[in-house]
Amino acid sequence: MKQYLGLNKSYINGHWVEGETDRLFRIENKYDNSLLTEVKIASKEQVNDAFEGAKQAQVTWGKDNELRKKVLKNT
Repeated sequence: MKQYLGLNKSYINGHWVEGETDRLFRIENKYDNSLLTEVKIASKEQVNDAFEGAKQAQVTWGKDNELRKKVLKNT
């Protein structure tokens, strides 16, 4: 479980980025409610960038099953 504690960023357009707002989202251990990490919330612009990036990527992904499989295995 410790290997996941540093994953406190958002995956946007192929990159792990920190949210641009000051708001935090708490990720807690569901077993004992202890805090695992906090993630800065992405800004509206970051969410729009993520959506546009995903929309563009879908054009390629929809045509190439092997590429999609490779990318999903590496994330």
